[in-house]
Amino acid sequence: MLGRLRMSTQEALQEYDNCAAAVFSCKNIKNPTAWFRASGLKKVVEELVAKRGMGDLMQEENPPNKGKVLVCVMPTKSWGEARIIRSWEPSDPDSRWHKNTTIWQAARATTAASIYFKPEVLGNGKEDQPFIDAAIGANNPVEYLLKEAVRHFGSGKPLGCVVSIGTGTREVEIASPPKGLLKGWINPLPYVASVAKLLKTSATDPEHAHRSIAYRVEGYPGAYFRFNVTNAAAVVGLSQYKKIPELKSLTVKYLSDPDIIAKIREAADKLRGEAFDHGLSLGYVSMSSLDLLNNAYFMIVSAKTKRSSPS
Repeated sequence: MLGRLRMSTQEALQEYDNCAAAVFSCKNIKNPTAWFRASGLKKVVEELVAKRGMGDLMQEENPPNKGKVLVCVMPTKSWGEARIIRSWEPSDPDSRWHKNTTIWQAARATTAASIYFKPEVLGNGKEDQPFIDAAIGANNPVEYLLKEAVRHFGSGKPLGCVVSIGTGTREVEIASPPKGLLKGWINPLPYVASVAKLLKTSATDPEHAHRSIAYRVEGYPGAYFRFNVTNAAAVVGLSQYKKIPELKSLTVKYLSDPDIIAKIREAADKLRGEAFDHGLSLGYVSMSSLDLLNNAYFMIVSAKTKRSSPS
């Protein structure tokens, strides 16, 4: 909404309220295998795209210098590495499989949450396959964003700053295991259910990627900002559109915190002034934690080798 359809923040908020009410209403409920009809989501997005009048394809013929957009989707047949759908034509020929993907198809695939919607088929010819949302593996796509930035601008390009906005944190507790052998056989369900919930939360945890990026830029103020409403994901589920007012209330409370206000002002000043003095490159920030450790080890070994070499 904000990128490909060029909406203002207020427009996007209003349209999201309208879309959520239409997509997740009881009138759009399907069956236990896929709770909601995908056709309902398709219709909502198609109407929104037509109203904006900015073309039907996700890839723009003349993309702007700023405001490029990418979304992540996960193939159901080869799980693991998310695929990226871009609003511009990439330089890598192998990445042009989605050239004719429409905006509604991209929206369908990236929102095809398991059990909520059936997968969306994307691709051309032999690459046709079903995709779902990338909640497991790329629920926080910041790693993919940085890799894409390196591919687009080059690893030596100076980094401005990364601003990451989450959908709310979630705390999950494991219930105490049943005491005694007999109780464990009779009623283990609460404990098993809490462990299963923890495993699901861990698999879809967006904070892992956040912690990884935060570790890489530690000691470089102004390079990375993360805003995420505390416990919002636990209070409001994906389909609970009637709780949106509650979510907005939590957001207002979060944004009223003096520390958050200070961070928002700092991020705004950095973006407005476009003056970044931390000296980081895209290549450095896009490296994984393991790559950073290997790089540090190589530098230490190289330094020791130079000191021990005869003059």
